Amino acid sequence: MTEREKRIEEMIYKVYLDDESGGSLHIVIGDGNFEDNHIKYCLESVIPKIDDDERRSLYEECAKGLLSLKLSRRYSLASSAWYIYRKADEVRKETAEVFSNRIKSLILEFYGAKDLEDLGHKDRYGIISRDYIWKGLRRLEKEFGVEEEE
Repeated sequence: MTEREKRIEEMIYKVYLDDESGGSLHIVIGDGNFEDNHIKYCLESVIPKIDDDERRSLYEECAKGLLSLKLSRRYSLASSAWYIYRKADEVRKETAEVFSNRIKSLILEFYGAKDLEDLGHKDRYGIISRDYIWKGLRRLEKEFGVEEEE
């Protein structure tokens, strides 16, 4: 893979981070329409409507980069970027789940409860009071040595 292809793959990945469907390039990278006319349509009609300059620049650069490649490389790089995005998303979700489970266990340990149900302090919607969660977070911060800003 050339440096230019790596840069284009990185831009496609950033587009997926911006919008999982491919955002203003979704008809290209999201739907697999890598022909020039689809990319040019996005470049001329869709991307200019992006209000944020930084986002618009990313999409423009990505579209122009795709146009500079052969059709087979466009597909290959988009597939690779999607795979990387999905794997990173799985890691983010696993990390969030581990963190959430750790917070839950600290809250339960703090109150000596077997389950959140045992705490018995739910609001009318069945949500555990923020005070319990806040105290659990404080305990987690202490455990990992996170100092409170003054």
